[in-house]
Amino acid sequence: MNNKMSTNKSKIRILLTGTHNTPPLAVWKELKRRGYSNFLWVGQRKSIIGDKNFSTEYIITKKYGIPFQNIFAGKIRKDLSLHTLIWLARVPIGFVHSLIILLKFRPHIIVTFGSHVGLPITIVGKLLNIPIVAHIQPIITGLADQIIQKFADIVCYSWKESKKYLKVDKSNNKYIFTGNPIREGILKPKNSKISLNFKKKRITIFFTGGNQGAHILNELVRESIEILAEKYNVIHQTGRYSETKDYEKLKELAKKINKDYIKYLVFDYLLEDDMGLCLKMCDLVVSRSGANSCYEYLALEKPAILIPLPFSTLNEQFINATVLKNAGVAIVVNQLEVTPQKLVSLIDNFIANLENYKKAAKNAKNLVTLNATEKICDIIEKEITNKYTF
Repeated sequence: MNNKMSTNKSKIRILLTGTHNTPPLAVWKELKRRGYSNFLWVGQRKSIIGDKNFSTEYIITKKYGIPFQNIFAGKIRKDLSLHTLIWLARVPIGFVHSLIILLKFRPHIIVTFGSHVGLPITIVGKLLNIPIVAHIQPIITGLADQIIQKFADIVCYSWKESKKYLKVDKSNNKYIFTGNPIREGILKPKNSKISLNFKKKRITIFFTGGNQGAHILNELVRESIEILAEKYNVIHQTGRYSETKDYEKLKELAKKINKDYIKYLVFDYLLEDDMGLCLKMCDLVVSRSGANSCYEYLALEKPAILIPLPFSTLNEQFINATVLKNAGVAIVVNQLEVTPQKLVSLIDNFIANLENYKKAAKNAKNLVTLNATEKICDIIEKEITNKYTF
């Protein structure tokens, strides 16, 4: 980047958007480190209609002091319910709201991480001739991300396996393989505020349903934790959805489990360094198989039992999980078939062969790109300089 440009970084307005909040946070931190300071994060305060709790992205932006703009974006869902109709009604509202946001903030570049939130911002941004860099996390993408790719100037993708789905060829410079950004606190947790004060040194299992939690996984843990805690230390991140109250229920159950000594720790939401500490301390992860989570498990060499969301778009979570299974670091479990008893049996068998999974995890680390954040930020800076002269 030329010196003239570098002295005016504070003038450059960068808009970040997309419901997958871990990659944009990593990119924001790197851009901030490079001298950029004028950001707007466009997302949704509530990830689920009717939920009383704030979304993870809203909590994160408040923690880091990133300006946040709520957007009334909609999406098309296959199920028929009142919530489905509300989401559908929000679709046209999302485009109008995007226009208002973009005219007010006037970004020099849009960096979108996909989903129904990023879609209207991307389309309206294209009409306003704003450069757009899109980053795709899953191996296979849903309708919203497919449309976003058509309007974006550059599409960065995380997995080499995505090539066949994105139809990438050497003549198309629009698609660039970068890998998936991993937050620094995940790789090297330094500022964790939680205490993993187990009283006995035992195999440690980490259950997580992702940032928002997974009610089905929480229920499986609730019905099996007394058996599991007899043999293992257990960390459990539940999410905090006000309707199910999983966190509150499991927090009460933990008091009973930990009557003699601490063996079951429950958290609703884990900040970056807290999540990094939990992953560092555990021997085995039991979780969903979102693209970001799978990438982090590979980077940290963590064996996993994966329970893909059965209704994810184009079965993307199963495809993500299959990459780890083929690498020998994970087993994949059908949610519709697993019971608490079967889960306990799977965990026992997995741990009996844990050393083999750990060896495979070391070899599978080459599937990830650890400097993905830097690569994406280089692309963002190049797009800015190609478009503007400051």
